[in-house]
Amino acid sequence: MRIADLIKDPTEAQWEKVPEIPGFEVLVRLPDILQDTRLIMRALPDDQVKLHKESWADYHHSVLKYAVADWRGLTVAGLAKLFPDYELNIEGQGTPENSEMAYDEDNLTYLLTKSGVFLRWLNEVVRRRQQKVEHKEEADRKN
Repeated sequence: MRIADLIKDPTEAQWEKVPEIPGFEVLVRLPDILQDTRLIMRALPDDQVKLHKESWADYHHSVLKYAVADWRGLTVAGLAKLFPDYELNIEGQGTPENSEMAYDEDNLTYLLTKSGVFLRWLNEVVRRRQQKVEHKEEADRKN
């Protein structure tokens, strides 16, 4: 058995658990373009970065949208933890609390734009995975 075969490649899509919601997992893929974009933004003068902030926010949202390949285990009851400042209209919809929310573009977009809890979690996962890629690339260069 080889150790290299046991180590997960951080660039491959991997299921990540959302700790606030038991059973909710997101298949996160790391966008290759993220590294290039960060390098470009670091190289720009401050005045140009300020000029492009709105475009950068839209772009960042698109990158995060790409990063989520799928999810499983997000229930109606779990939404309360993703939207702590909102009152859910569960009774009015006739939806049981254990009903799973489908992964689709509309639901993903809503989570990314309205749930600070989900957005912070996803940003952290993508950042952590990106750091692993950078460390791996650095180690590969040294070898």
